[in-house]
Amino acid sequence: MKDAVIVLNPRAIRECITSITELPVPKIWLTGYTEREISEGVFLAVLAQYDFDRYFVVSDDVIVRPYAFDAIRHVLDLHDAPVATGYSQRSHADWTVNLTRKPLMNDLPTAGAYDFRHFRDVVSWPTPELPTWFTGMSLTGMSREMWRRFPFQCFVDDESPLGYASDFHLSKRLQDAEVPIRAAREGFAYHWRHEWRHTNHPGDAKPKVGGGSVTLT
Repeated sequence: MKDAVIVLNPRAIRECITSITELPVPKIWLTGYTEREISEGVFLAVLAQYDFDRYFVVSDDVIVRPYAFDAIRHVLDLHDAPVATGYSQRSHADWTVNLTRKPLMNDLPTAGAYDFRHFRDVVSWPTPELPTWFTGMSLTGMSREMWRRFPFQCFVDDESPLGYASDFHLSKRLQDAEVPIRAAREGFAYHWRHEWRHTNHPGDAKPKVGGGSVTLT
């Protein structure tokens, strides 16, 4: 089985980039693109250009270790699950994680759409995997065929013309199609985010977009 990690890479956070580089499979770096640009052609072009069996999508603002990646891969291997994912906490101070207890409750990514779990709920889960109806691009893995069926897409509006909430967009399409998502209990990726609602915190790297490029390493 040939696996690759697709890295959504608009930032340069040294600790995160170093950890992703150490994952034991090829990495495809989508550098400098907006979510809208990735959804409007870049993602499908990557699937057409690079011939891997499975792709795991990760944001570049997490620290993730090989054992966590292996746990997510194992979920796909063991039960032939259509979608497997890791998870992250919201911020340095908020340990709510991007996995939900029940289905999404809205067609749009509003606050009331989610019922998020807490980190303690996941690490104390009695089995190595658990159900979720939300996957947050924390090494979200699917086969090439599944990514073609459910490609990277996002929301676009007047307030956010560059695109946003690609994770909710994917999760809702999977839910509507009755495709189950399984999370790996050991698949934790540490989210390098000081304040969840404010990306302009001085401790966070600001996204740099424009002149996007695709690189295989």
